[in-house]
Amino acid sequence: MNTSTSTGIFVDSSVLLNVLYETELTRFAENVLNGREILVTSETVLDECVYVHLRKMAAEEGVRNIYDLRKTVKTETGKNLLCRAVDEALELVGSYEILVLRDPEIYAVLSTAKEYGLLPHDAKIAATILSNGIRKIATFDRDFSNIPGIEPLPEDYWENKLQST
Repeated sequence: MNTSTSTGIFVDSSVLLNVLYETELTRFAENVLNGREILVTSETVLDECVYVHLRKMAAEEGVRNIYDLRKTVKTETGKNLLCRAVDEALELVGSYEILVLRDPEIYAVLSTAKEYGLLPHDAKIAATILSNGIRKIATFDRDFSNIPGIEPLPEDYWENKLQST
């Protein structure tokens, strides 16, 4: 993405997962994704979506913790669950024509983490947004609200959130 002409909305995993799984936030998520702007995300967001989706599907099979999940993905059933999680996450991203950006280099991530007090995955996402000149993020995560120049979407969700606090 060219930083001098960057436009669009960065889509966080919290939004994608609320489309993948029907929740009280699905309507907000779909409204953002069905807009007219260019949609982008990152390798980290795709990774998070696959992981959460895999964990949910594995839980339905009785897998209750990360240790059991590690064992499960080595079995035929687990490999099938992993393949399904990957395919469905990629299908979701593809269905909304979301461009997947590469994660930034680690020093930019660590600097962003320290500057804004973010955990590593959130710092990767913030560094991706900042390094690509993106100004909007579709998210239900408060961690991105303290970063100057980044506007959290969907607006109606955040307006309701501010009124209820």
